[in-house]
Amino acid sequence: MKIFLGISKIALAFTLLISYTYGNIKVINPRPLVDYFQTIYNSSSIPSVLAYFGLPPYGRSIIGQIENADDPYGCRHTLINTTSHEEPVPKFIIFDIGECSNTLKVKYAQDIGINCVILINTDDSDLEKINIYDDGIGYEIQIPTVIVNNRDGNKLRQAALETKTEISIEFEMKRTYSIVQLDVWMSSDNLKVFDFLSDLHDMIHKIDFELVKFRPGFVHWQCTECKAENYTKSRADCLSGGRYCAVDPDNLGPISGRFVVEEDLREICLYSVVSTSKQYDLWFKYIKDYHKLCRSSFSNDCSKDLMNNLGLDYNQVQNCLRTSTEGNSIYINDNTLLRNERNRWKQSGIQFYPAIVINNQTYRGNWESEEVCEAICASFENMPKACINMEHNQNNEDIASIGSVVGILLGMIALFAIALAAYRYKVKQEMKKNMRREINVQVSQYFSLQEKY
Repeated sequence: MKIFLGISKIALAFTLLISYTYGNIKVINPRPLVDYFQTIYNSSSIPSVLAYFGLPPYGRSIIGQIENADDPYGCRHTLINTTSHEEPVPKFIIFDIGECSNTLKVKYAQDIGINCVILINTDDSDLEKINIYDDGIGYEIQIPTVIVNNRDGNKLRQAALETKTEISIEFEMKRTYSIVQLDVWMSSDNLKVFDFLSDLHDMIHKIDFELVKFRPGFVHWQCTECKAENYTKSRADCLSGGRYCAVDPDNLGPISGRFVVEEDLREICLYSVVSTSKQYDLWFKYIKDYHKLCRSSFSNDCSKDLMNNLGLDYNQVQNCLRTSTEGNSIYINDNTLLRNERNRWKQSGIQFYPAIVINNQTYRGNWESEEVCEAICASFENMPKACINMEHNQNNEDIASIGSVVGILLGMIALFAIALAAYRYKVKQEMKKNMRREINVQVSQYFSLQEKY
């Protein structure tokens, strides 16, 4: 069966209600450039958004100087040149989008010591609709990347060519006083999400599930062909007559997209069950074990055995599945829970998944639990003690790392000094030996001459 995926049209039909994570760029120097942006935006701040890779230092700022690049696209190591400074300062560099992989040009910039890359959106489309994703090497990138529009980017570039241009970038998160809302949009067939959730659970546990309100979200495609048939036929990759579909995870294998949607529905119901008793740990435990034990089959029997082993009420979950179906057939009739998920997805305005949303801001950065946790902590108006402790521990680890590096360097210097001393001693001994040999030769020659004459 050919499924026509209509989710992109659905998403584009709604206004974006999610606010995006910004890297707030502010011009510090030169003064004429500050005045220029003040005139345009009534502020020295420049609109920008973050790429979906790298490690933005959420809740912090980078202040530094824009460097000049010979290659406007930054697609070659040799064409990125930086100026020298009397003092080491953070460095920004500006590239146009295009010509080569965006992650590749950022990786090149990182390799030469750039602290943040600014990409120019040359077609001047709406920044909030710009999505710069990891295209293969994002895991290697440890610096943030921000995107600006064509006019602003070229104005910054021209200023940097003419004079010393200093800016700051603040990596902001929308803050709340007591509870941070964390939504993760996913599908149960996504390996990346399952690995991430396992680590994320430990991080949330350290902060407190009462302070971080986690909510899973599930994304499904809609069969537009089925809509024309009024959803009256059962479809291999769908539930509810084609209203909620998933891509077949093993193509011609025994698992179909329907298995994935059914598991998504089980996980929605399970989360509802554990939420009443606030046993969120059990949901995460189920997700982790299902990924290990059941993903090869996506079978209901495996899910049932797993729930029973974890002490979960399988019958309660099944009752949730039955009552959410608006009729006798889960394969034909509409489903209230899946419909609610669809509506929530539409209202969010997100056009891709998997996605992380923190306080209605789309998270941009690497899918690493530590980085996401840092963004969560930056979203509290008053940072909880656990976040302060984690930040303190990280600082101690950084200091320890620096101490380790210094210790290694000192050790290497000491070893070098010992080796040099040993070498010099050996050379000196060899010189003495050679000198004695020469003296012995000379003495022998002297005695030989004495005997001759």
